[in-house]
Amino acid sequence: MNEARNPYSPPAAVVEDPSTPPGDAGALIENGRTVPIGSCVRWISGTYELFSQRPWKWIGTMLLFALISIALSMVPLSNLLTTILWPVVAGGMAYALDQLRQTRNFTLSAVFSGFGPKFLPLATVGVVALLSYGIMFAVFSVMVGSDTAIALTGGGKQLSTIPPNFWSALMVSMVLSIPLTAATFLATPLIMLHDLRPAEAMQMSFFGCLKNIVPWILSGILMMLLILVSAIPLLLGLFVTLPMAVMLFYSMYRDIFVEEA
Repeated sequence: MNEARNPYSPPAAVVEDPSTPPGDAGALIENGRTVPIGSCVRWISGTYELFSQRPWKWIGTMLLFALISIALSMVPLSNLLTTILWPVVAGGMAYALDQLRQTRNFTLSAVFSGFGPKFLPLATVGVVALLSYGIMFAVFSVMVGSDTAIALTGGGKQLSTIPPNFWSALMVSMVLSIPLTAATFLATPLIMLHDLRPAEAMQMSFFGCLKNIVPWILSGILMMLLILVSAIPLLLGLFVTLPMAVMLFYSMYRDIFVEEA
């Protein structure tokens, strides 16, 4: 005879917790390893392989992100909010990609899992990025003048001529952006999949990116070329290359920081 089931007992089925990966993310290599220059091609091909497993789901996810971005653009100070929240979104993307790698599928809840228990560590990366951008803008403003800097960002009066020191100020800003981008680019999967603290994750991301700065830059150039080429046939190719551009960081993270079994 079957035993009577208590209606108030917890469910017997295993409920997936979106705050942790569906399995082992792999052994973490501290501060990353140096990979060959040709790895940039492997990152792109690996990203395409992940995309091709569930292409329509990725296209739908990116369209959803586009709609959310349009809605956020109507909110005051939306640029500041977007900068802070982008690492949170990237953390969810890293989780979804890791879920896809292990199970050949991913859920919508996985994509937004960055808004779960790891929200504060991920948002901390966004706050650091925001403060760093502020410092870069301040340096740029000192070099070209505050009125010119504000005008170049779309505010204030229009410029009739470009100031003579504009290009030198731009170069200084680009140089300053390298350590910032290196520190934040791979920090989100390290926080989301390996439970690192923000400072530790940004430090490891910094060293991992700088060790591989040549393939990192080359992967960006190759991805931009693919986007340009894919836009030729009535822009339809962008439905493939734009999601790939967003997903590329995961393939780079796996190659640099994870010791495959």
